[in-house]
Amino acid sequence: MASSHPSLWIRWVKTYLIQKDFFWSVKENTSLGSWVWRKLLKYRDKAKQFYKVEVNNGRNTSFRFDVWSPMGFLFDITGSRGFIDMGLPITATVSEALSSRRRRNHRTEHLRMIENLLNTYRNRADHEREDISLWKHSENVYKPLESSKKTWLQLRLTGPIRSWYRGVWFTHSTPKFSFFAWLVVHN
Repeated sequence: MASSHPSLWIRWVKTYLIQKDFFWSVKENTSLGSWVWRKLLKYRDKAKQFYKVEVNNGRNTSFRFDVWSPMGFLFDITGSRGFIDMGLPITATVSEALSSRRRRNHRTEHLRMIENLLNTYRNRADHEREDISLWKHSENVYKPLESSKKTWLQLRLTGPIRSWYRGVWFTHSTPKFSFFAWLVVHN
């Protein structure tokens, strides 16, 4: 039976690398973490298209930085000034945006659209259930399970199958020699 508690690794990353922020708001030029962590931060823009959240209670979903609305990544739409105009702190969750503020009248269309979106979510929020993380499996198909293979197939550029590939990449090949053979084939 799967545990509903985050793994030790996730808790460590949250405590020491993300701290009081969200993954999407951590500064890219941070000195914290390993080389791999800094690469993950560098490629967040590519990752945005593969992740979204189905909001239920909204307690663990960032209002600014998670893709939870049909409008997409709200920070990209409004910039930093938009959330000041909305009266929300940088760390606001969807739950906080739904419950702790009154509706405002805005001059800009995109802020009025966000206010209307909040009203829609206020009426249908499921306060008992946790939010669900969804991962892109194919065009417009998101599922609660992440698949590295599906993500890779969507990211990579596919080309025609080469006649030489079975001679280079086979089940019991030595990776070092396969790589050298691949280099030779590509001059």
